[in-house]
Amino acid sequence: MASALLVDEVPERALAVYAHPDDVEVACGGTLARWTRAGCEAHLIVVCQGDKGSTDPASDPGALAAVRSLRPEVVVAPDPTAILFGRRYVNHRDHRVVGTAALDAVAPAAAMPHYFPGRGPAWPVRELWLSGTLDADVHVDVEPVLAVKAAALTCHRSQVEVPGELIHSVVEQRAQDAGRAAGVRYAESFRRMLLA
Repeated sequence: MASALLVDEVPERALAVYAHPDDVEVACGGTLARWTRAGCEAHLIVVCQGDKGSTDPASDPGALAAVRSLRPEVVVAPDPTAILFGRRYVNHRDHRVVGTAALDAVAPAAAMPHYFPGRGPAWPVRELWLSGTLDADVHVDVEPVLAVKAAALTCHRSQVEVPGELIHSVVEQRAQDAGRAAGVRYAESFRRMLLA
């Protein structure tokens, strides 16, 4: 594993590509909040409708569900190579599939003119940041925006079935864990791929 680096630079444009409506907030909500506060133009793509995000078998799937033109410098997506987390969690199939699709879309296809014909001129994405990775090598200090991240996550009532105070506690604990590796109080961690 490469040594970890605390990153303060802010891209002009970023695109986050995730499977489920709450994934962005969980994976990189603090980073995107910090970047947008500093002037970054951030865009989100949520691939799935969110109609399966409940453990309640009686829930109504319809009620749950209520790239190239963007030219992002940085694309943030799930790490498709992170499959097994310890002995108790297997990464969701949707996360792995969306992560793989993001990889396929940005490297090398985004920079080659014959891929995605009719979608505009080729655009070389400069960096790909993979969240939920087992090989984190960069971190973003999210202490100034941790409350924003937690509040955004509580808005996904159909996807997150726990009380708001528990969500805040879990968000804080995960950010503290990442912060220890970065040498700050709260952080989000990524595997950074330099593409262009």
